[in-house]
Parts: sequence; C-alpha cells; structure tokens
Amino acid sequence: MSKKRMTLPMAVMAPVVAQAVRSGKMLMAGDTSGLVWDYSGYGKDGKFYPSALLRTYGPLAVGFAVHWAASKLGINRAIAKAGIPIVRI
Repeated sequence: MSKKRMTLPMAVMAPVVAQAVRSGKMLMAGDTSGLVWDYSGYGKDGKFYPSALLRTYGPLAVGFAVHWAASKLGINRAIAKAGIPIVRI
C-alpha cells in the first residue's frame, strides 16, 4: 500500500499567504479600518465597494480555478507520480 503524502495546492495557497502578509502589515501599522475594507467591502464612509472584495477574494477564486483545471488535466497526478514532495498546482 502506498503512503499518502500531504501536499499543498500552490495555486490556492499563494494568494492566501499573500493576503495574510498584507493583513499582518496592516495590523502592525495599526490600520484596522483597512482590514475591514479588505474583508467586508465596506469603506470608512459606510458604503459598499465591490472592488475591495474583488481585490481580496479575486486572487483566491483564480487560484481555485487554476487548481481545479490542473487537477482535470492530470498535472497534479503527474507531479505526484514524479515524487515531488509537498507541492502541487
């Protein structure tokens, strides 16, 4: 029986890590209103701005789409057969 290895989908993880770093920088600078803007889409004036949500969640949606396409094309299976540890698309 083959041993299943834990892998990380890079197309999904890259935007998550990038947003986490950006959020961490905002917190360190004391900009909590910027975090609310990024994650909820509501500005300081109380208006809803879809562009904020697109900037925050758009890369994640694209990452999921790329990961799904790579799985359908068999790229992730090829990476696993090649024995590359941890990484997949």
